[in-house]
Amino acid sequence: MDFSHIDLAERAWTNPGEAGELATNGIDDDGNGYIDDVHGWDFCNDDDSVHDRGMDGHGTHVAGTIAASLNGQGVVGVAPGVRIMALKFIDDSGACGRDDMAVAAIDYAASFGVRIINASWGGSQPSAVLDAAIADSGALFVAAAGNWGINLDQAGGPRFYPASSTLPNVLTVGAIDQTGARASFSNLGTTSVDLAAPGTNILSTYPAIGDCSGSCYAWSAGTSMAAPHVSGVAALVGSHDPALLSDPIGLRSRLLATGQALGGTRWSATGRLVNAYHAVDAVAPVAAAPDRFSLKVGTVVGTTSVPVQVSWPAATDATSPITTYGVKRIGPGKTTTLATATAARKVATRLAFRSSYTFRLNARDAAGNVSAAAVSPAVVTRLHADTSTLARYGSGWRTVTSSAALGGRVRTTSRAGASVTITFTGRSFALVAPKGPTRGSIKVTVDGVVRPTVSLRRSTTKSRLVVFSTSWATKGRHVIRIEVVGRKRVDLDGFVIVR
Repeated sequence: MDFSHIDLAERAWTNPGEAGELATNGIDDDGNGYIDDVHGWDFCNDDDSVHDRGMDGHGTHVAGTIAASLNGQGVVGVAPGVRIMALKFIDDSGACGRDDMAVAAIDYAASFGVRIINASWGGSQPSAVLDAAIADSGALFVAAAGNWGINLDQAGGPRFYPASSTLPNVLTVGAIDQTGARASFSNLGTTSVDLAAPGTNILSTYPAIGDCSGSCYAWSAGTSMAAPHVSGVAALVGSHDPALLSDPIGLRSRLLATGQALGGTRWSATGRLVNAYHAVDAVAPVAAAPDRFSLKVGTVVGTTSVPVQVSWPAATDATSPITTYGVKRIGPGKTTTLATATAARKVATRLAFRSSYTFRLNARDAAGNVSAAAVSPAVVTRLHADTSTLARYGSGWRTVTSSAALGGRVRTTSRAGASVTITFTGRSFALVAPKGPTRGSIKVTVDGVVRPTVSLRRSTTKSRLVVFSTSWATKGRHVIRIEVVGRKRVDLDGFVIVR
Protein backbone atom coordinates (compact mmCIF):
# COMPACT_ATOMS: atom_id res chain seq x y z
CA MET A 1 0.00 0.00 0.00
CA ASP A 2 1.05 3.52 -0.74
CA PHE A 3 1.97 5.24 2.53
CA SER A 4 2.92 8.40 0.67
CA HIS A 5 -0.84 9.03 0.24
CA ILE A 6 -1.96 12.00 2.34
CA ASP A 7 -4.73 9.93 3.97
CA LEU A 8 -2.39 7.04 4.85
CA ALA A 9 0.94 8.71 5.73
CA GLU A 10 0.09 8.90 9.46
CA ARG A 11 -1.46 5.45 9.54
CA ALA A 12 1.69 3.44 8.79
CA TRP A 13 2.86 1.05 11.50
CA THR A 14 6.55 1.50 12.27
CA ASN A 15 8.83 -1.29 13.43
CA PRO A 16 10.48 0.04 16.60
CA GLY A 17 13.59 -2.06 15.92
CA GLU A 18 14.15 -0.41 12.53
CA ALA A 19 12.93 3.13 13.14
CA GLY A 20 14.73 6.45 12.77
CA GLU A 21 18.37 6.27 11.69
CA LEU A 22 18.10 2.47 11.47
CA ALA A 23 15.46 2.62 8.75
CA THR A 24 17.83 2.68 5.78
CA ASN A 25 21.14 1.36 7.13
CA GLY A 26 20.87 -1.94 5.27
CA ILE A 27 21.13 -3.95 8.50
CA ASP A 28 18.68 -6.34 10.11
CA ASP A 29 18.78 -4.35 13.34
CA ASP A 30 16.04 -6.31 15.16
CA GLY A 31 17.36 -9.69 14.02
CA ASN A 32 14.07 -10.97 12.63
CA GLY A 33 15.50 -11.93 9.26
CA TYR A 34 14.23 -8.88 7.35
CA ILE A 35 16.45 -5.90 6.56
CA ASP A 36 15.01 -2.41 7.10
CA ASP A 37 11.46 -3.69 7.47
CA VAL A 38 10.22 -0.33 8.71
CA HIS A 39 6.52 -0.49 7.76
CA GLY A 40 6.19 -4.19 6.93
CA TRP A 41 7.59 -6.43 4.20
CA ASP A 42 7.11 -7.37 0.55
CA PHE A 43 7.11 -11.19 0.55
CA CYS A 44 6.50 -11.21 -3.19
CA ASN A 45 9.72 -9.37 -4.10
CA ASP A 46 11.51 -10.12 -0.80
CA ASP A 47 12.34 -6.53 0.02
CA ASP A 48 11.35 -3.71 2.36
CA SER A 49 9.32 -1.81 -0.25
CA VAL A 50 5.66 -2.23 0.70
CA HIS A 51 4.56 -0.29 -2.39
CA ASP A 52 5.75 -0.66 -5.95
CA ARG A 53 4.89 2.30 -8.14
CA GLY A 54 2.21 1.60 -10.71
CA MET A 55 0.78 -1.23 -8.59
CA ASP A 56 -1.04 -1.86 -5.32
CA GLY A 57 -4.29 -0.07 -6.09
CA HIS A 58 -6.19 -2.90 -4.41
CA GLY A 59 -4.19 -2.86 -1.17
CA THR A 60 -4.16 0.93 -0.94
CA HIS A 61 -7.92 1.04 -1.46
CA VAL A 62 -8.47 -1.55 1.29
CA ALA A 63 -6.15 0.32 3.68
CA GLY A 64 -8.11 3.56 3.23
CA THR A 65 -11.39 1.88 4.11
CA ILE A 66 -9.87 0.58 7.32
CA ALA A 67 -7.92 3.60 8.51
CA ALA A 68 -7.75 6.69 6.24
CA SER A 69 -6.99 9.64 8.52
CA LEU A 70 -9.61 12.02 9.84
CA ASN A 71 -7.77 15.05 8.46
CA GLY A 72 -10.45 17.15 6.79
CA GLN A 73 -9.69 15.98 3.27
CA GLY A 74 -10.14 12.98 1.03
CA VAL A 75 -11.94 10.07 2.70
CA VAL A 76 -11.99 8.77 6.26
CA GLY A 77 -11.58 5.15 7.34
CA VAL A 78 -13.76 3.20 9.72
CA ALA A 79 -11.02 3.37 12.38
CA PRO A 80 -9.00 6.48 11.49
CA GLY A 81 -6.75 6.32 14.57
CA VAL A 82 -5.21 2.87 14.12
CA ARG A 83 -1.97 1.81 12.47
CA ILE A 84 -1.63 -0.40 9.40
CA MET A 85 1.16 -2.94 8.88
CA ALA A 86 1.69 -3.49 5.15
CA LEU A 87 2.39 -7.11 4.19
CA LYS A 88 2.55 -7.78 0.47
CA PHE A 89 2.59 -11.26 -1.04
CA ILE A 90 0.50 -10.68 -4.20
CA ASP A 91 1.39 -8.34 -7.07
CA ASP A 92 -0.46 -7.17 -10.14
CA SER A 93 1.57 -9.41 -12.46
CA GLY A 94 0.24 -12.60 -10.89
CA ALA A 95 3.76 -13.92 -10.39
CA CYS A 96 3.38 -14.23 -6.63
CA GLY A 97 0.56 -15.13 -4.25
CA ARG A 98 1.86 -18.52 -3.17
CA ASP A 99 0.73 -20.13 0.08
CA ASP A 100 4.24 -20.06 1.55
CA MET A 101 4.33 -16.27 0.98
CA ALA A 102 0.95 -15.86 2.68
CA VAL A 103 2.13 -17.97 5.61
CA ALA A 104 5.31 -15.92 5.94
CA ALA A 105 3.25 -12.71 5.96
CA ILE A 106 0.88 -14.05 8.64
CA ASP A 107 3.79 -15.28 10.77
CA TYR A 108 5.43 -11.87 10.46
CA ALA A 109 2.29 -10.13 11.70
CA ALA A 110 1.98 -12.58 14.59
CA SER A 111 5.59 -11.98 15.61
CA PHE A 112 4.74 -8.34 16.30
CA GLY A 113 1.48 -9.11 18.13
CA VAL A 114 -0.87 -7.98 15.37
CA ARG A 115 -4.40 -8.86 16.53
CA ILE A 116 -6.49 -8.09 13.41
CA ILE A 117 -5.55 -9.33 9.94
CA ASN A 118 -7.52 -8.23 6.88
CA ALA A 119 -7.46 -10.82 4.08
CA SER A 120 -9.04 -9.29 0.97
CA TRP A 121 -7.80 -12.18 -1.14
CA GLY A 122 -8.36 -15.87 -1.70
CA GLY A 123 -8.41 -18.81 -4.02
CA SER A 124 -10.11 -22.12 -4.73
CA GLN A 125 -7.65 -24.50 -3.07
CA PRO A 126 -7.51 -25.31 0.65
CA SER A 127 -4.13 -25.24 2.37
CA ALA A 128 -3.24 -27.02 5.60
CA VAL A 129 -0.14 -24.87 6.12
CA LEU A 130 -2.16 -21.69 5.61
CA ASP A 131 -4.80 -22.87 8.09
CA ALA A 132 -2.08 -23.67 10.60
CA ALA A 133 -0.61 -20.18 10.28
CA ILE A 134 -4.02 -18.58 10.72
CA ALA A 135 -4.79 -20.76 13.74
CA ASP A 136 -1.44 -19.91 15.36
CA SER A 137 -1.61 -16.18 14.60
CA GLY A 138 -3.58 -15.23 17.71
CA ALA A 139 -5.43 -12.73 15.50
CA LEU A 140 -8.96 -12.22 14.26
CA PHE A 141 -8.67 -13.14 10.58
CA VAL A 142 -11.19 -11.16 8.51
CA ALA A 143 -11.57 -12.83 5.12
CA ALA A 144 -13.37 -11.67 1.98
CA ALA A 145 -16.03 -14.19 0.91
CA GLY A 146 -15.05 -13.98 -2.78
CA ASN A 147 -16.69 -12.58 -5.90
CA TRP A 148 -17.95 -15.64 -7.77
CA GLY A 149 -21.61 -15.11 -6.85
CA ILE A 150 -21.99 -18.73 -5.71
CA ASN A 151 -23.31 -20.55 -2.67
CA LEU A 152 -20.27 -21.82 -0.80
CA ASP A 153 -22.48 -24.22 1.20
CA GLN A 154 -23.28 -26.44 -1.79
CA ALA A 155 -22.26 -30.03 -1.19
CA GLY A 156 -19.31 -30.88 -3.37
CA GLY A 157 -19.30 -27.36 -4.80
CA PRO A 158 -16.42 -24.92 -5.04
CA ARG A 159 -14.97 -23.21 -1.99
CA PHE A 160 -13.06 -19.96 -1.52
CA TYR A 161 -10.09 -19.99 0.85
CA PRO A 162 -9.27 -18.75 3.43
CA ALA A 163 -12.91 -17.57 3.65
CA SER A 164 -14.15 -21.17 3.65
CA SER A 165 -11.88 -22.14 6.52
CA THR A 166 -13.74 -23.45 9.56
CA LEU A 167 -11.20 -22.07 12.03
CA PRO A 168 -12.90 -20.25 14.93
CA ASN A 169 -10.82 -17.07 14.48
CA VAL A 170 -11.83 -16.63 10.81
CA LEU A 171 -14.67 -14.20 10.10
CA THR A 172 -15.94 -14.34 6.51
CA VAL A 173 -17.49 -11.21 5.00
CA GLY A 174 -19.92 -10.94 2.09
CA ALA A 175 -20.89 -7.73 0.30
CA ILE A 176 -24.14 -5.76 0.11
CA ASP A 177 -25.10 -2.96 -2.25
CA GLN A 178 -26.63 0.42 -1.39
CA THR A 179 -30.11 -1.09 -1.02
CA GLY A 180 -28.99 -3.60 1.59
CA ALA A 181 -29.33 -6.53 -0.80
CA ARG A 182 -26.52 -8.98 -1.41
CA ALA A 183 -24.24 -7.69 -4.15
CA SER A 184 -24.72 -9.94 -7.18
CA PHE A 185 -21.04 -10.85 -7.27
CA SER A 186 -20.76 -11.76 -3.57
CA ASN A 187 -20.42 -15.39 -2.57
CA LEU A 188 -23.01 -16.51 -0.06
CA GLY A 189 -23.77 -19.34 2.35
CA THR A 190 -25.73 -19.60 5.58
CA THR A 191 -22.87 -21.65 6.97
CA SER A 192 -19.87 -20.36 5.02
CA VAL A 193 -20.40 -16.58 5.19
CA ASP A 194 -20.66 -14.91 8.60
CA LEU A 195 -21.47 -11.24 8.13
CA ALA A 196 -22.17 -8.59 5.50
CA ALA A 197 -20.60 -5.18 4.89
CA PRO A 198 -20.80 -2.50 2.18
CA GLY A 199 -19.06 -3.68 -0.97
CA THR A 200 -20.28 -1.68 -3.97
CA ASN A 201 -19.38 1.86 -5.06
CA ILE A 202 -16.80 2.23 -2.31
CA LEU A 203 -14.65 5.35 -2.57
CA SER A 204 -11.21 5.05 -0.99
CA THR A 205 -7.54 5.89 -1.27
CA TYR A 206 -5.58 4.97 -4.39
CA PRO A 207 -1.93 5.23 -5.45
CA ALA A 208 -0.63 7.20 -8.41
CA ILE A 209 -1.59 5.03 -11.37
CA GLY A 210 -2.29 5.99 -14.99
CA ASP A 211 -3.74 9.48 -15.31
CA CYS A 212 -3.79 10.08 -11.53
CA SER A 213 -0.77 11.53 -9.77
CA GLY A 214 -0.17 12.30 -6.11
CA SER A 215 -2.80 11.24 -3.55
CA CYS A 216 -5.57 9.67 -5.59
CA TYR A 217 -9.02 8.21 -4.91
CA ALA A 218 -11.04 5.59 -6.73
CA TRP A 219 -14.34 3.75 -6.64
CA SER A 220 -14.22 0.00 -6.33
CA ALA A 221 -16.47 -2.98 -5.60
CA GLY A 222 -16.01 -6.48 -4.24
CA THR A 223 -15.98 -8.50 -1.07
CA SER A 224 -12.42 -7.15 -0.84
CA MET A 225 -14.05 -3.80 -0.13
CA ALA A 226 -16.51 -5.32 2.37
CA ALA A 227 -13.90 -7.09 4.51
CA PRO A 228 -12.01 -3.91 5.53
CA HIS A 229 -15.24 -2.38 6.83
CA VAL A 230 -15.41 -5.29 9.28
CA SER A 231 -11.68 -5.07 10.05
CA GLY A 232 -12.13 -1.38 10.81
CA VAL A 233 -15.03 -2.07 13.16
CA ALA A 234 -12.95 -4.78 14.85
CA ALA A 235 -10.23 -2.16 15.38
CA LEU A 236 -12.77 0.23 16.92
CA VAL A 237 -13.91 -2.48 19.31
CA GLY A 238 -10.32 -3.34 20.20
CA SER A 239 -9.55 0.32 20.85
CA HIS A 240 -12.59 0.59 23.12
CA ASP A 241 -12.12 -2.78 24.83
CA PRO A 242 -8.43 -3.82 24.54
CA ALA A 243 -9.03 -7.10 26.40
CA LEU A 244 -10.90 -8.42 23.36
CA LEU A 245 -7.75 -8.07 21.24
CA SER A 246 -6.32 -11.04 23.11
CA ASP A 247 -9.53 -13.00 22.48
CA PRO A 248 -10.07 -13.23 18.71
CA ILE A 249 -12.98 -15.62 19.14
CA GLY A 250 -14.64 -13.23 21.58
CA LEU A 251 -13.98 -10.30 19.26
CA ARG A 252 -15.50 -12.25 16.39
CA SER A 253 -18.54 -13.07 18.52
CA ARG A 254 -18.98 -9.40 19.41
CA LEU A 255 -19.03 -8.39 15.75
CA LEU A 256 -21.50 -11.12 14.81
CA ALA A 257 -23.82 -10.54 17.77
CA THR A 258 -24.04 -6.78 17.28
CA GLY A 259 -24.77 -6.73 13.56
CA GLN A 260 -27.89 -5.08 12.22
CA ALA A 261 -30.48 -7.46 10.80
CA LEU A 262 -30.85 -7.34 7.02
CA GLY A 263 -34.25 -7.89 5.43
CA GLY A 264 -35.08 -10.40 2.74
CA THR A 265 -33.90 -13.96 2.35
CA ARG A 266 -31.04 -14.82 4.66
CA TRP A 267 -27.84 -15.55 2.77
CA SER A 268 -25.28 -15.55 5.60
CA ALA A 269 -25.01 -17.29 8.96
CA THR A 270 -26.18 -14.22 10.92
CA GLY A 271 -28.29 -12.43 8.31
CA ARG A 272 -26.68 -9.25 9.62
CA LEU A 273 -24.74 -6.18 8.51
CA VAL A 274 -21.75 -5.13 10.61
CA ASN A 275 -22.73 -2.26 12.95
CA ALA A 276 -19.94 -0.17 14.44
CA TYR A 277 -22.17 1.75 16.84
CA HIS A 278 -23.49 -1.38 18.52
CA ALA A 279 -20.17 -3.23 18.36
CA VAL A 280 -18.33 -0.66 20.47
CA ASP A 281 -21.12 -0.50 23.04
CA ALA A 282 -19.86 -2.42 26.08
CA VAL A 283 -22.15 -0.77 28.63
CA ALA A 284 -24.90 -2.98 29.97
CA PRO A 285 -28.49 -1.74 30.14
CA VAL A 286 -30.24 -1.02 33.42
CA ALA A 287 -33.17 -3.33 34.08
CA ALA A 288 -36.23 -2.51 36.13
CA ALA A 289 -37.67 -5.19 38.40
CA PRO A 290 -41.08 -6.74 37.70
CA ASP A 291 -43.67 -4.56 39.41
CA ARG A 292 -47.11 -5.70 38.24
CA PHE A 293 -48.73 -9.05 38.96
CA SER A 294 -52.17 -9.21 37.40
CA LEU A 295 -54.81 -11.78 36.55
CA LYS A 296 -56.20 -11.78 33.04
CA VAL A 297 -59.94 -11.31 32.60
CA GLY A 298 -61.45 -14.63 31.52
CA THR A 299 -58.99 -16.71 33.57
CA VAL A 300 -60.50 -19.67 35.39
CA VAL A 301 -59.42 -19.61 39.04
CA GLY A 302 -58.41 -22.88 40.68
CA THR A 303 -58.56 -23.78 44.34
CA THR A 304 -54.78 -24.07 44.86
CA SER A 305 -53.18 -21.80 42.25
CA VAL A 306 -53.94 -19.22 39.59
CA PRO A 307 -52.37 -17.95 36.32
CA VAL A 308 -50.72 -14.55 36.83
CA GLN A 309 -49.20 -12.18 34.28
CA VAL A 310 -45.95 -10.62 35.47
CA SER A 311 -44.90 -7.37 33.74
CA TRP A 312 -42.21 -4.72 34.14
CA PRO A 313 -41.09 -1.26 32.92
CA ALA A 314 -38.76 -0.99 29.93
CA ALA A 315 -35.05 -1.29 30.66
CA THR A 316 -32.91 1.71 29.79
CA ASP A 317 -29.76 1.94 27.68
CA ALA A 318 -27.97 5.10 26.57
CA THR A 319 -26.59 3.59 23.37
CA SER A 320 -28.27 0.46 22.05
CA PRO A 321 -31.92 -0.58 21.95
CA ILE A 322 -33.15 -3.30 24.30
CA THR A 323 -33.79 -6.54 22.43
CA THR A 324 -34.83 -9.20 24.93
CA TYR A 325 -35.49 -9.99 28.59
CA GLY A 326 -34.84 -13.08 30.69
CA VAL A 327 -37.03 -13.82 33.71
CA LYS A 328 -36.79 -16.33 36.55
CA ARG A 329 -39.31 -17.11 39.29
CA ILE A 330 -37.90 -17.91 42.71
CA GLY A 331 -39.93 -19.86 45.30
CA PRO A 332 -41.12 -21.79 47.03
CA GLY A 333 -37.90 -23.76 47.36
CA LYS A 334 -36.85 -23.64 43.71
CA THR A 335 -35.96 -21.40 40.78
CA THR A 336 -37.90 -21.67 37.51
CA THR A 337 -36.92 -20.01 34.22
CA LEU A 338 -39.98 -18.29 32.75
CA ALA A 339 -38.28 -16.73 29.72
CA THR A 340 -34.75 -16.73 28.35
CA ALA A 341 -35.13 -14.15 25.56
CA THR A 342 -38.55 -12.56 25.28
CA ALA A 343 -39.04 -9.27 23.47
CA ALA A 344 -42.28 -8.63 25.37
CA ARG A 345 -42.30 -6.91 28.75
CA LYS A 346 -44.53 -9.53 30.30
CA VAL A 347 -44.58 -13.23 30.99
CA ALA A 348 -47.23 -15.65 32.22
CA THR A 349 -46.78 -17.96 35.18
CA ARG A 350 -48.86 -19.83 37.74
CA LEU A 351 -48.64 -18.96 41.42
CA ALA A 352 -49.73 -21.15 44.29
CA PHE A 353 -51.98 -19.43 46.81
CA ARG A 354 -50.28 -18.35 50.08
CA SER A 355 -46.75 -19.01 48.73
CA SER A 356 -44.12 -16.28 48.51
CA TYR A 357 -42.36 -15.56 45.18
CA THR A 358 -39.77 -13.14 43.85
CA PHE A 359 -38.86 -12.55 40.21
CA ARG A 360 -35.36 -11.95 38.82
CA LEU A 361 -35.05 -10.11 35.49
CA ASN A 362 -32.15 -9.37 33.12
CA ALA A 363 -32.25 -7.17 30.01
CA ARG A 364 -30.09 -7.63 26.89
CA ASP A 365 -29.31 -4.84 24.43
CA ALA A 366 -28.57 -5.00 20.71
CA ALA A 367 -24.84 -5.06 21.46
CA GLY A 368 -25.27 -8.26 23.47
CA ASN A 369 -24.69 -6.62 26.86
CA VAL A 370 -26.70 -8.10 29.73
CA SER A 371 -27.86 -6.06 32.68
CA ALA A 372 -27.41 -6.85 36.33
CA ALA A 373 -30.38 -8.71 37.75
CA ALA A 374 -33.32 -6.64 38.94
CA VAL A 375 -35.26 -8.46 41.66
CA SER A 376 -38.90 -7.85 42.47
CA PRO A 377 -40.28 -7.59 45.97
CA ALA A 378 -41.72 -10.79 47.41
CA VAL A 379 -45.36 -11.27 46.45
CA VAL A 380 -48.04 -13.55 47.89
CA THR A 381 -51.29 -14.40 46.12
CA ARG A 382 -54.39 -15.07 48.27
CA LEU A 383 -57.83 -16.35 47.37
CA HIS A 384 -60.65 -14.80 49.40
CA ALA A 385 -64.14 -16.31 49.49
CA ASP A 386 -67.27 -14.17 49.23
CA THR A 387 -67.49 -14.36 53.05
CA SER A 388 -64.11 -12.62 53.54
CA THR A 389 -64.01 -10.02 56.30
CA LEU A 390 -62.40 -7.64 53.76
CA ALA A 391 -65.81 -7.36 52.04
CA ARG A 392 -68.68 -5.26 53.44
CA TYR A 393 -72.03 -6.01 51.78
CA GLY A 394 -74.98 -3.67 51.58
CA SER A 395 -78.59 -4.86 51.72
CA GLY A 396 -80.10 -7.22 49.16
CA TRP A 397 -77.46 -9.96 49.11
CA ARG A 398 -77.95 -13.56 50.19
CA THR A 399 -75.83 -16.72 50.19
CA VAL A 400 -76.77 -19.74 48.07
CA THR A 401 -75.04 -23.06 47.49
CA SER A 402 -73.31 -23.76 44.18
CA SER A 403 -71.32 -26.91 43.49
CA ALA A 404 -69.38 -25.08 40.75
CA ALA A 405 -68.26 -22.24 43.03
CA LEU A 406 -64.85 -22.05 44.71
CA GLY A 407 -66.21 -22.53 48.22
CA GLY A 408 -69.40 -24.36 47.32
CA ARG A 409 -71.46 -21.18 47.63
CA VAL A 410 -71.84 -17.68 46.15
CA ARG A 411 -73.21 -14.34 47.28
CA THR A 412 -76.15 -13.43 45.01
CA THR A 413 -78.64 -10.61 44.35
CA SER A 414 -81.05 -9.33 41.73
CA ARG A 415 -81.57 -5.95 43.36
CA ALA A 416 -80.53 -2.90 41.35
CA GLY A 417 -77.99 -0.84 43.26
CA ALA A 418 -76.97 -3.64 45.63
CA SER A 419 -73.31 -3.10 46.49
CA VAL A 420 -70.27 -4.49 48.23
CA THR A 421 -67.11 -2.61 49.28
CA ILE A 422 -63.76 -4.42 49.51
CA THR A 423 -60.92 -2.72 51.37
CA PHE A 424 -57.43 -4.25 51.26
CA THR A 425 -53.71 -3.67 50.95
CA GLY A 426 -52.08 -5.15 47.86
CA ARG A 427 -50.63 -4.84 44.35
CA SER A 428 -53.38 -6.50 42.35
CA PHE A 429 -57.10 -7.29 42.63
CA ALA A 430 -59.26 -9.69 40.63
CA LEU A 431 -62.99 -10.29 41.07
CA VAL A 432 -64.19 -13.90 40.60
CA ALA A 433 -67.78 -14.60 39.51
CA PRO A 434 -69.81 -16.89 37.25
CA LYS A 435 -71.13 -15.78 33.86
CA GLY A 436 -74.22 -17.06 32.12
CA PRO A 437 -77.15 -16.31 29.75
CA THR A 438 -79.36 -14.67 32.41
CA ARG A 439 -76.71 -12.73 34.33
CA GLY A 440 -76.62 -8.96 34.65
CA SER A 441 -73.91 -6.28 34.86
CA ILE A 442 -71.90 -4.54 37.55
CA LYS A 443 -70.28 -1.15 37.94
CA VAL A 444 -66.80 -1.21 39.48
CA THR A 445 -65.25 1.79 41.22
CA VAL A 446 -61.53 1.66 42.05
CA ASP A 447 -60.29 4.15 44.63
CA GLY A 448 -63.11 6.50 43.70
CA VAL A 449 -62.68 6.17 39.94
CA VAL A 450 -65.52 4.52 38.03
CA ARG A 451 -64.44 1.87 35.53
CA PRO A 452 -66.45 0.71 32.48
CA THR A 453 -69.48 -1.45 33.27
CA VAL A 454 -68.71 -5.19 33.39
CA SER A 455 -71.22 -7.55 31.79
CA LEU A 456 -71.62 -10.99 33.33
CA ARG A 457 -73.68 -12.29 30.42
CA ARG A 458 -72.35 -15.28 28.48
CA SER A 459 -74.06 -17.64 26.02
CA THR A 460 -73.24 -20.63 28.24
CA THR A 461 -72.70 -20.72 31.96
CA LYS A 462 -69.14 -20.80 33.25
CA SER A 463 -68.02 -20.49 36.87
CA ARG A 464 -64.95 -19.22 38.72
CA LEU A 465 -64.05 -16.64 36.07
CA VAL A 466 -61.98 -13.51 36.59
CA VAL A 467 -64.51 -10.87 35.45
CA PHE A 468 -62.57 -7.77 36.49
CA SER A 469 -58.87 -7.18 37.23
CA THR A 470 -56.65 -4.22 38.09
CA SER A 471 -53.09 -3.79 39.35
CA TRP A 472 -50.65 -1.19 40.67
CA ALA A 473 -46.85 -0.77 40.45
CA THR A 474 -46.51 -0.60 44.24
CA LYS A 475 -48.30 -2.17 47.18
CA GLY A 476 -50.85 0.10 48.82
CA ARG A 477 -54.26 0.41 50.42
CA HIS A 478 -57.18 0.33 47.97
CA VAL A 479 -60.95 0.36 48.00
CA ILE A 480 -63.04 -1.51 45.41
CA ARG A 481 -66.80 -0.86 45.25
CA ILE A 482 -69.04 -3.17 43.18
CA GLU A 483 -72.62 -2.11 42.39
CA VAL A 484 -75.29 -4.09 40.56
CA VAL A 485 -76.65 -2.47 37.39
CA GLY A 486 -80.29 -3.36 36.56
CA ARG A 487 -82.34 -6.22 37.98
CA LYS A 488 -80.73 -9.29 36.50
CA ARG A 489 -79.02 -11.78 38.76
CA VAL A 490 -75.41 -11.20 39.84
CA ASP A 491 -73.35 -13.77 41.76
CA LEU A 492 -70.01 -13.06 43.45
CA ASP A 493 -67.76 -16.05 44.08
CA GLY A 494 -64.80 -14.26 45.72
CA PHE A 495 -61.69 -12.32 44.83
CA VAL A 496 -57.92 -12.73 44.47
CA ILE A 497 -55.41 -10.27 45.92
CA VAL A 498 -51.69 -10.19 45.14
CA ARG A 499 -49.77 -8.36 47.85
